[in-house]
Amino acid sequence: MNKKRVFALILSAVLCMSFMAGCGGSGKDQTSGTSAASTVSGSDTESKTEESKTEESKTESKDDKTSEVSETEKEPETSMHTLYVRDDDKCPEIKATFINNQTGATEDVVMTRTDEKDNYFVYTCEGDTDKYNMVQLHCGEEDTGIVAFNKFVSGWYMNSTELLPCPAGAEPNYSPVYETKVMKFEEEDKNIYIWKPADYDANSADKYATIYMLDGQTVLSTEISGNVRSWNVAESVENMMAATDNKAILVCIDTLERRDEDLIPDIGTPVPGYKLSGERRGGLFADFVANTLMPYIQENYNVYTDKLHNSIAGSSFGGLEAFYIGMEYPDKFGTIGSFSCSAGVFDQNVWEKYLSTKTYDENLPFLYMYSGSFAMDTGYVDEIMYNYLLSKSGYPKDKIVFSKDEEGDHKEEYWRNTYPEFLEAMFTQKVSALQSGVPVAYKNRTIPQSDMEIFEDSDEESYVDDRPESIKNYVFYDNSETKWENVYAYWFGSGAFPTNKVTGAVYYNDWPGTKMEQIEGTDIYRVEAPLNVTTIIFDSGITDPEVIKGVIAYQTVDLPYTDKACSGKVYKIDMSVAPKKGSGVEKTKFRYKEGSWSEVDPEVAGA
Repeated sequence: MNKKRVFALILSAVLCMSFMAGCGGSGKDQTSGTSAASTVSGSDTESKTEESKTEESKTESKDDKTSEVSETEKEPETSMHTLYVRDDDKCPEIKATFINNQTGATEDVVMTRTDEKDNYFVYTCEGDTDKYNMVQLHCGEEDTGIVAFNKFVSGWYMNSTELLPCPAGAEPNYSPVYETKVMKFEEEDKNIYIWKPADYDANSADKYATIYMLDGQTVLSTEISGNVRSWNVAESVENMMAATDNKAILVCIDTLERRDEDLIPDIGTPVPGYKLSGERRGGLFADFVANTLMPYIQENYNVYTDKLHNSIAGSSFGGLEAFYIGMEYPDKFGTIGSFSCSAGVFDQNVWEKYLSTKTYDENLPFLYMYSGSFAMDTGYVDEIMYNYLLSKSGYPKDKIVFSKDEEGDHKEEYWRNTYPEFLEAMFTQKVSALQSGVPVAYKNRTIPQSDMEIFEDSDEESYVDDRPESIKNYVFYDNSETKWENVYAYWFGSGAFPTNKVTGAVYYNDWPGTKMEQIEGTDIYRVEAPLNVTTIIFDSGITDPEVIKGVIAYQTVDLPYTDKACSGKVYKIDMSVAPKKGSGVEKTKFRYKEGSWSEVDPEVAGA
């Protein structure tokens, strides 16, 4: 749950204001299976050489299929593509809403049930990939998340309201097999998780592209992250390979241990509000990826070495570092995938100085940027950064595109849902339904009032708290109506080490958090207040493995938190508003959205 800090909205105001002033079906689709080197102009000599060798090998090995290929090549290209969905809940009818998140255009289509099995239904329909880049499904009153729609998607597996990548006709499988390599970075061990397709051929003349993923602990498998959420990038690549002739391996770099050091470029001083720990090692980390890890992969795996078959991607701090790595090494990477980029770490002076040192020509990587909502993801700053790159820096307009989900949150499931767009961008240097080089503008630019009330006037350093210690040193929860057997508090955010307000010790807690103490004779629970966090969740203490097994769990949504606003206060859920049921593997988890903070009764707190 590496969620961005909401109060960065305020701390990044200078950045925003300054930049605004300068901003004006089941078979393979042969038409989309073109390699990156053949679709992008300006390929370097090595790219052409490798592609030529590959094509010669293909010709020699496929002589007996010449007539079949010739017939395929004669077929006219079409932008229509089959949306394939396997539904284990056997919904009686599914409607698909195709969406263009750039123009706002939509189209509703009732899907056709094309197969019925004892344990699932199959639904299909056609959509135009030149018009729409996203799709959402509706079963009765239930809506799924919004996911990518393009020719790099073979199919989706619909589990409750969750859509997971799954090739058409295949059995859902979300336990990817990968190997772990340990490499030295700055005298420390760094885990590298390498995934190869099941039919990977180390000796084939037909090589594989390489996708380097930051935050490798969350992108590949829930077994690594220990959470119920993953990007499912391996399944998305399998999906792509089932739909096109493109092939790739994944190199996923674990950055959990010193994330706010390795994934923050050393290009200047971060804004004070982030309170980042340690030193900035983004430059050293970029050098490690480009000059240590990449040569190792290219020497030991059957992969292309030209830039167009190599990409770098990440989210949040990882999206920031991916952007930085691509800009620092444009001769090594052909595509950058920057998801929910935390550009607000630096102010406008730092960015302007850094960006002014770059050469803006066709040698730059294709830049795919994605962000969720304006306020609850990084849309508020990514919009500014993207438009600045277009209007001020002069990033080539045919090499930059922005995709957005105005309701999207800062979580893995949203990055997973849009990941196939990044795959299309890598292999075709475009997103079919989106126009490249067009300024982006969010429609909903509202900062939630509840968050503003928490974070406005929250200068922690100048705040003097003269309340009794039994009040100011604790956070309280009212369990009189929820009646949970146990109450836990989980916190995160800010990038700095969470500390215990009472003891001053490091105060990390793993999900479901720290068990709260019940105040004798009351339904009020308390826990020693954390410092240096931006978000808190109250929950019933059920672990993720228990949820996966079907145990019922309750929790609040992510609640904005500062010491000034929340310590000494009691939180109570509004039970008149029903909780929202989770989806997929979280279908037994219920989240309460409504509630309020109030002053704790001094007598209850023992003051």
